[in-house]
Amino acid sequence: MFFSFPVSNEKREQQSSYSEEESVQDYELIEKIKTGNGIAFQELFERYKKLVINVCFRLVGNKDEAEDLTQDVFLAIFRSAQHFNHRSKVSTWIYRIAINLSLNHLRRKKYRHWFSLDDTSTCNESADLDLVSSDCPEHDFDKQEQEKIVLKAINQLPADQRIAVMLQRYEGLSCQEIAAIAECSVGAVQARLHRAKKNLYQKLLPYLKEI
Repeated sequence: MFFSFPVSNEKREQQSSYSEEESVQDYELIEKIKTGNGIAFQELFERYKKLVINVCFRLVGNKDEAEDLTQDVFLAIFRSAQHFNHRSKVSTWIYRIAINLSLNHLRRKKYRHWFSLDDTSTCNESADLDLVSSDCPEHDFDKQEQEKIVLKAINQLPADQRIAVMLQRYEGLSCQEIAAIAECSVGAVQARLHRAKKNLYQKLLPYLKEI
């Protein structure tokens, strides 16, 4: 159960609706940003800041660093808007910038992991970890503990598998959308997810035996 990557139907529907209704608006905002329109840039920032900080946080595992990276991402968006050529969705382009800057940050700091089970503050500081909330505190605690275990296992995956899992499990993206972000084939994404599931099964097997 731990090694499946469930995505809620609600998240899928929200994403589909967003793609259909707001992609054109995104393109229009980018064109305005190219002319130096600060209002358009602020609107793009408000639209995507939560997405960016969540992606950065899940990759670097530290809220303060994720917030700093978010500023870097939007600075990069502003500086590179002139080169955006409409060959991909704006959201795909922003995902790619956020992931690349986060990975560069990890390489510079020589991080090996996103999260640590010994550091509970990272999960508590998350901007949006999608943890289940209910009227039963014990249920919430169990869910949070399970989520930390899953995150610890995901943390240990190779970078290409980790990114594919993160984008599918937490962002609700399809293999086609992940392929566009990673600039690889759909088959490559499917292979990464398949290997990730096998690796996660092995890593989480001791916990599965306990439940």
